[in-house]
Amino acid sequence: MTKHEALVACLVAATLAGCGGGGGGSETESSRLTTTTTTVNTQDTTVQASGLVLSSVTVGASTTAQVSCPQTQTVSVTAFGARPDDGVDDTAALQRALNESAPGTTLVLPAGRYQLSSVLLPRSDLTLCASTTATLAWTGGSGHLIDAVYRGRADRFNLYNLTFDGASVILAGTGNRVVNNTFRNINRPAGAPTTDRSRLYGLHLVDFTDGVVEHNVFSNIDTETAIIGYGVSGSRIRQNTMSQVFQAMHFFDLSSTEVSQNRISGVRRMGIEVQGLNLTGAVIRDNVLSDWRYQADQRELIGLSVVSGKGVVIQGNVLRCGAGCEGSERGWGMELGGGDAMQVRRNVVQGFSVGIGVAILDSVHVEGNAVYDAHAGIFKFNNGPVHSSLRITGNQIENARDCGICGEWTLAHAPVVAGNTVVREAGRWEGDAGRRYVGITVSPVALGAPPMQVASNRLLLEGSPTAGLQAWGLCLCGKLGNLAGLTLDSNWFGSAASWGGGILINAEGAAHGVRFQSNVFQGVASAVAGVHTWLAGSFTAAGNLAINVPSSGLWPGLVPTSSVAALPGFGLSAAGTGHQRTLQTALEGGSSTEWLFGDGFAAITSGTAIRHLYAIDGGHRMMARAWVPHPSGGWLTGRVGLGFAEL
Repeated sequence: MTKHEALVACLVAATLAGCGGGGGGSETESSRLTTTTTTVNTQDTTVQASGLVLSSVTVGASTTAQVSCPQTQTVSVTAFGARPDDGVDDTAALQRALNESAPGTTLVLPAGRYQLSSVLLPRSDLTLCASTTATLAWTGGSGHLIDAVYRGRADRFNLYNLTFDGASVILAGTGNRVVNNTFRNINRPAGAPTTDRSRLYGLHLVDFTDGVVEHNVFSNIDTETAIIGYGVSGSRIRQNTMSQVFQAMHFFDLSSTEVSQNRISGVRRMGIEVQGLNLTGAVIRDNVLSDWRYQADQRELIGLSVVSGKGVVIQGNVLRCGAGCEGSERGWGMELGGGDAMQVRRNVVQGFSVGIGVAILDSVHVEGNAVYDAHAGIFKFNNGPVHSSLRITGNQIENARDCGICGEWTLAHAPVVAGNTVVREAGRWEGDAGRRYVGITVSPVALGAPPMQVASNRLLLEGSPTAGLQAWGLCLCGKLGNLAGLTLDSNWFGSAASWGGGILINAEGAAHGVRFQSNVFQGVASAVAGVHTWLAGSFTAAGNLAINVPSSGLWPGLVPTSSVAALPGFGLSAAGTGHQRTLQTALEGGSSTEWLFGDGFAAITSGTAIRHLYAIDGGHRMMARAWVPHPSGGWLTGRVGLGFAEL
């Protein structure tokens, strides 16, 4: 067990007075979700009331990004003596071409293989371009194929349609363009000393300003990192494809730069890592990362780590750990820390031990994300405080094994947990018999800070009680009045099969000074459980409602009676082929329906339909949920798994 998993398990154990069992998740049709990046909303009046149209598109790197070499001021490298496929070293000839060409020249490389045994030193205002493709193959010992740092920098130096085989490229300067190239087979040779770092990275960016790195392919870079950057600013790194790499991207001091629409698979360690001091204005969006490779030397895996920065936006990324993670101890889908005013929204995370982990931050808003099949969905670790604002709102968390939203709130300043949907299906995980689960944990906050805000969350327990899971929607994890001032407002606790509990009060005095206001308990076996009523403390309650809850599961003073409502059946239908599906609720007629699209995006329909555009990873599954308000004050809900054709 890793230290992160131990923190999750022990927190739940301390909360519930007993740890759950081990085991991994089994995949079902409704939970093999993967992807989304873009959304488009338009009215579609041809679909019946409460209808929904879903369409899918491909995203990420393009495979057709050939760059046309300029037709003016071009010179073939053959004019300087470089000849492809002749078995002769071309280093001197290519360096002569770089040294003797006038600024603005495009050096065209005819197709074929060029051998380099020592580094090429670029100059500003030059372009290397293959009319179709050409390979620069490293045949030397320690060294790089191209090294702009050696001369200090090379501005407006461009690389188009080339393959770099066996050694790295280092660029430094302003206005560089790296488009439609391949970087491959760049690894430290067997027996080379660890001090030899010349063949660790595919593309090395140093003080890289106003640059473009797009439509490139990186493969078999398995000693270190495909793209590493120091001081990258004002640039675009997008639509690249990476596979079979140790780590995809690692940036230090990233600012005003967009890292977007990259497709990454087969990573051994970390997908995208960003750290350093100067991260103002970085945007990481719409990247698809999937199918990590577990190896014995790497016990933990991380999808996306951003541990510094101001105003960083992390949006629309898909992080799917995949089958390769099952043998590992697994790690974090996202690791967030060290920054200020971070926005984390509408990402999809599936299959990691911790879906989204929050560490030391000044403020962060985790909004509208979808987390599937984690051990803990969203988790605040106890390795440092969130100094000002921590908002966890509008997220959809499906089948987290141990807890949906939980952590060490004692290090957070007035955290807000609101509008989230947290669902747990009994029997979903191996070892569920006897395991204990909580949807949201509530604990004391930082000393002197206002209490938590916990409002308008929906906590649903699905599946059969015969699975043996002991589950509660929410836990008041405090004692002796240290949660005083907390209000639980307008939360919904529901069970699809009359099992489980709404609120667990885990210790004497944990409810003292707490206000229970306008909460709804629907179909659960008990509204409140834990310590006896007279030991819970002096709480206040107003407007709470129980629907179809047995009298033995009610607390006088909190929710004294339960109404009996004949709740109608609820279902969804899905029709369509190819890249489009139309969904329809079984309850038609003017009732508004709230949709959760399975990608963190939500919408409400009433009489018209919503057309929603997914960008999905072909061949995988996603899940949509529909919620319809019922006159009794409760909710009707249904789900449907959706499959799209391979894209």
